[in-house]
Amino acid sequence: APRRSVLTLEMESPTLAPALRLNDAESRMIASNQTQRGSMARIVATVDPAPYIVYASSAGAGTFTFRSRIQDAPAPDCAARALGLADTAAGTFDHGGCRGKDILPNSTDHSYAAQYKVVVGERGTLGAEMSASAFTPQVALYRSNFSSVAFSAAAGVSGRSLLNATVSPGEYILVARSSGLTTGAFTLKTSFQTVAPLSCPVREIGLEETVEGTLASGDCALSDVLPGSASDAFVHRYQVAVTAAGTLRIELSSAEFVPVVSLRDAEGQTVGEEGGASLSAGVTPGAYVILVTSARPASGRYTVKTAFQPAEGDPAAGTARRW
Repeated sequence: APRRSVLTLEMESPTLAPALRLNDAESRMIASNQTQRGSMARIVATVDPAPYIVYASSAGAGTFTFRSRIQDAPAPDCAARALGLADTAAGTFDHGGCRGKDILPNSTDHSYAAQYKVVVGERGTLGAEMSASAFTPQVALYRSNFSSVAFSAAAGVSGRSLLNATVSPGEYILVARSSGLTTGAFTLKTSFQTVAPLSCPVREIGLEETVEGTLASGDCALSDVLPGSASDAFVHRYQVAVTAAGTLRIELSSAEFVPVVSLRDAEGQTVGEEGGASLSAGVTPGAYVILVTSARPASGRYTVKTAFQPAEGDPAAGTARRW
């Protein structure tokens, strides 16, 4: 394709069952179409200036006619439109319009898409309903940095998808998509319901203790307990009282998610953070908080263990431990 274009491919045969497939130069499939014997397979796709590969095939041998044509498609305005918390937007997907890859960073999705900016002022449940008669609609919710929050599920009604997600104050992006490369009109509706602020408890843990727990849906997220965080990963907090200078060792393990453990002092400053098995940090007397979470939003069981090595020469050191 010499420039951004709409590419039309057709394969026709009176005796074969034509099948077409369009791939990019990295062999990623963009679209495919297979039809019955004596019919015509057709693909229409918006493509960028780049090489593409077309496969024309059939289960049997025989003659066929293959046609291709290309039409210029100037880049559209894919900027996010503002959408309220109880609002309705109507749109239409056309060939040559915005695609997922034009909106989402590092995406290769050629499906037609549109993005909407939603600003949330308080914690609550954000709902989105996308309806379309010409295709199966899909809607996804992202934070402003395009980290994923939630994806829609079919509503059990043809041409409708629903999304519900508990969100914290901030800016979000709703991305509406068509199924495959299908065009047509759609409607996107939003709703919002406030929820009571979460109680994010701080559990007690000793200097030499093993605790088992489970991260689960409904737990606080890192964004609920850490100012400025945009992470939706679930988190449990443990307070540990240190009575002497030394080294605090924390071991976090889970077979159900990738564990991340961090240690913070009474002022909320990070003393240490580690993904994986263990963390060791030098500490002085005071109260500290251990954050047990995951590398990505996930639930599952875990075990957290603490051990303490007093500093040499400390009057309260007692008997030194071997690590």
